[in-house]
Amino acid sequence: MKKNSCFKAPTWTALTLALCSISSQAQSLRDGLEVYWNFDEGTGNVASDSSGNDREAVPEENIFPGAVIDWSGGKFGGSAKFDMNYMLHSPFEYYGVGDAGARTISMWVKTEWQASNSSAVGAIMGWGVHAGRQRWHFKFNGGIDADGNVRQFLRTENQGGNNFGNSIPVNDGQWHHFISVFDPEVDANDDGIMAAVGDVDHYIDGVLENKNGGVGNPVETNVDPDLGAVPVTIGGGYFPNITAARLMEGRVDEVRIYSRALSYDEIQQLASGKDVDGPPSVEITNNIEGAELLADETPIEFSIVPQGDATVAQGDVFLELNGKNVMGSATLSGSPSGWTGTFTGLEKNKVYAARVGATDNQGRTYAFDFSFDTISLDNFAIEAEDFNFDGGAFFDAPEPCNIPGGNEANCYFDRVATPGVDANDTVDDDRPTDEDADYLAFLDNGYRFGAGAFRDELVDTWASGDALREKYVTAGEGIQDFDVERVQTGEWYNYTRTLPSGTYQVLLRARARATQSLALGSVSDPSGANQAVSELGQFSVSSTGGSYRFFPLKDAQGKDLVLEYGGKQTLRLSALEADGNVDLNYLMFVPASIAEDPVQVELGIFRQEGQLILSWPIPAGGGSGGVLQKSTSPLGPWQVVQTSGNEHAVSANQAAEFYRIVTP
Repeated sequence: MKKNSCFKAPTWTALTLALCSISSQAQSLRDGLEVYWNFDEGTGNVASDSSGNDREAVPEENIFPGAVIDWSGGKFGGSAKFDMNYMLHSPFEYYGVGDAGARTISMWVKTEWQASNSSAVGAIMGWGVHAGRQRWHFKFNGGIDADGNVRQFLRTENQGGNNFGNSIPVNDGQWHHFISVFDPEVDANDDGIMAAVGDVDHYIDGVLENKNGGVGNPVETNVDPDLGAVPVTIGGGYFPNITAARLMEGRVDEVRIYSRALSYDEIQQLASGKDVDGPPSVEITNNIEGAELLADETPIEFSIVPQGDATVAQGDVFLELNGKNVMGSATLSGSPSGWTGTFTGLEKNKVYAARVGATDNQGRTYAFDFSFDTISLDNFAIEAEDFNFDGGAFFDAPEPCNIPGGNEANCYFDRVATPGVDANDTVDDDRPTDEDADYLAFLDNGYRFGAGAFRDELVDTWASGDALREKYVTAGEGIQDFDVERVQTGEWYNYTRTLPSGTYQVLLRARARATQSLALGSVSDPSGANQAVSELGQFSVSSTGGSYRFFPLKDAQGKDLVLEYGGKQTLRLSALEADGNVDLNYLMFVPASIAEDPVQVELGIFRQEGQLILSWPIPAGGGSGGVLQKSTSPLGPWQVVQTSGNEHAVSANQAAEFYRIVTP
């Protein structure tokens, strides 16, 4: 029996309505459900499958080693955020719907209108074999409108045929419900060819999209891994093979694959949020997740929406910045059925690790971590490519260099490091020569060449992919920024500079395709062959894909370090664990105060007349000694407990509660 029999209603004026009839036999929205990833975890590196088939999704690591799920706020509960840096896949256990089998893809997606045209053609989901008719890709189809704006539409293709719309753009920064539905028994485009990619219907928010493209290609999806089939992917698709990928930008939520074609009514139910339940939806609404160089007056704006009949009390909303709960300084408006919040009071020159979340009256919590910074580019910086040369020589105020050339007085372009004294590159055969195909590209993009020889300098440098800073813009047209690249374990670089006296937090600007570890040290004799190096701290560089991030120098306990500098000093940046997957742009020195160690407070617990009494000492200098907080989980969220003095009584009610003292 046909599940979707589509017809066109009579045309009234310019309006044509396309409708699909309801299946004669009602089905549950769980019937034929192959996978269901709701992305409500908010933490960890696994997206669980709620279909009952145990087909979890994890980051793809062959192309993106060390990748982690970027959790974010969702349409319902949470979502996975994709920035063209990674994708998820079902780890070689689910290969999708094969042959010409009926199928439906359903999901909620939020993309930004600023997305580039290249990202607009990225795959949202895919599976199969990259060969004619044998793969299945659900993706964006990008184009430029009359005003020059990028517009994204939905597209399904099967390698050799495609089907896309052009009437309902979806990249407007809002959540939209996407459907791609294929029924081999329905000639949906009335071309006389059954079971072809042209018979796919796309729905956006329950509205049927029009059709374009090469629509006649038969569907023969190959899901046999022995014949090269790849597993189902989300946030991208293997293309053209298992060693490459097309990726997307945006957030994805409530992903479902059915092995049947959903009816029109079922599509409307999913578009209206039916068959969804879970923790509150938590979203940052002013796009500061991952933002950089923000002004310190920028607010954090967020929303909390419980699902179904659940509610969220005001005290069950939390926002943490660098481990500190700041909800006491935030403003909330709304009611237990939905809140909007705003926090102001960011500090300049800070890298923030933030966490936002809420718990509903059914005890369900959704929370996720995000980061941003308020760093100013006015801070003192040392470019990674400007390491010492000629056995300890350096420039205190190097100029941006024009390449090829490097004839500026204080330019490192034509300077060569003395191996083992100024720098150490462990691989001496990875520079291009005039016999290599990429030699001319290196001349256009490399930096530390060496005068006249072009290949004297062994340290690998290349034009940076980071945003061009003002000093390069003002230096003149064609002036580029550079990175030290292809960094391997054991490689290091010395930097001698005269720093203004003060206390600084040191930030490393870098990007990485896998987790890497580097150390910063102080060098005793930068011109000698046997240099003593005292380690100051380490940079733990997490995977960022193609994006650059600031990474603070930390001590052995993982705490941010603030160090005192002044005068002429030589610093060494060393790769402790690196495998060619990190690019180094610059070190930044941010003025900061040395924090005092927190006061150690012991929390005492004893029984008294059926109650538990929590107590803590009053400090000699007066005050409360700290703020008592409680939570239903050792990980939070934490609520301030109103106390009198330095004691608090807890009644025995067999409920698990966790308490902590937060000292000034």
